[in-house]
Amino acid sequence: GLLGGLISSTALTWVFAKKSKVNEHYTRQYAMAILAASAVMVLRVLIWTFVFNKSLFHTIYIYLLLLFVATLGLTLFFLFQSKTSPLQEDTIRQGK
Repeated sequence: GLLGGLISSTALTWVFAKKSKVNEHYTRQYAMAILAASAVMVLRVLIWTFVFNKSLFHTIYIYLLLLFVATLGLTLFFLFQSKTSPLQEDTIRQGK
């Protein structure tokens, strides 16, 4: 997800959304990757704004940083939640 955010968060989102329909067992992991890509995309926009329009950067940087922190926070929340809860695959394998 992080690498996908550097290259193209839109493409990553599209691919993982399609994959989540095909393989529903990994929907949570796909969603976390999409959130991570979105967080990196916000940083990418911040950097490009700084490079090409410093006056705009000084106007919007605080908002983009807040958006980055919120998106990263959601990603980490779901990541830690998935590590503490039993995996769906184990439940399915056991026939529950």
